[in-house]
Amino acid sequence: MGIIASEIKVRPSLDMTQASTSGGMMDKSTELVSGLLGNPVTSMLDAERTAGVTRHYKIHFNVEDSENGIYKTAKMFISQNLTADIVGSLKLGTYTSTKADVAADRQFGTGRLATALTAGDQTIVVDTRGVSYDHFQNGDMIAVHNMGDYDDATGTMDFLTIDQAPSWNGDQVTLHVSSGVTNDYALSRVSGSDTIYSAVGSVVEFGDVETSFVSQNLTSASGTVDDNAGVIVKNEGAIYQTLTFTFDSATTYTVASNRSGVTMPSGNVSSLYDTTYLSVPSGFWGGTWTSGDSVQIVTSPATMPTHVYLDVPAGAAASNIETLYPWVFGDSDAA
Repeated sequence: MGIIASEIKVRPSLDMTQASTSGGMMDKSTELVSGLLGNPVTSMLDAERTAGVTRHYKIHFNVEDSENGIYKTAKMFISQNLTADIVGSLKLGTYTSTKADVAADRQFGTGRLATALTAGDQTIVVDTRGVSYDHFQNGDMIAVHNMGDYDDATGTMDFLTIDQAPSWNGDQVTLHVSSGVTNDYALSRVSGSDTIYSAVGSVVEFGDVETSFVSQNLTSASGTVDDNAGVIVKNEGAIYQTLTFTFDSATTYTVASNRSGVTMPSGNVSSLYDTTYLSVPSGFWGGTWTSGDSVQIVTSPATMPTHVYLDVPAGAAASNIETLYPWVFGDSDAA
């Protein structure tokens, strides 16, 4: 069975303040079940809209299927503009990146289609949220769509690649893509009682998203490890942590995590070491170990770490920030 939408959990970072150090590692204990609104992300205050402010949040889109699948060629974009004047942008993150780490990185965003498209068209005109955001750049993958929500079967979508330098006229940009759109796109369409605007978003590309590990800092005269023996870092439980395996005899070891609150059981080289976070087969251990020897295993979760920016110009009208919900697409393989 492939990875389904409900198996991609939206989780905050451990630090969701507005400090330059905000972001960092994922808070596995918390799920943002209502997009990006609510605890720990709060609505805009009237004073913030009056004075103008930039909000920053680092969000982790974590793959948590029980089969340890790989979410292949994963990509993300903002589906529609925020209402009123607030501008939403995304930046690509790493497991541990903070606001300061990505301060100089480019932003990805979305705009509305300015000129209707006919299948085969390679020139796309977009009304953006401001030339200064530079949301569209040569080489970007873009998503053109008229879907009302993530799984709207009545709409259509094209993923295309910008192959020339974008041409700007004020806040409107003209894009040329390497192959034509495969669908017709009016500026908007009506589905039921809803008007759905055709949108164009620049895409953050994550590649293949999967758990991983690395062994390091082996301190033993004759003990060895085999990274190809079949260690499994589990999608459902994995976090970014360093586990130190310390031997208290030739065959038994204790395990300590560098993450506060994580308690690990002890193990034996002749048995499968199986926990919520990972499993280590007996074949991982080789050579001869003695008391005091140690090795570390660093684990990384299958996550898409994303920095979200909400720019509020001075005097902005009220906006429902829950509409800023990035869409994630990919293909999945079972491990």
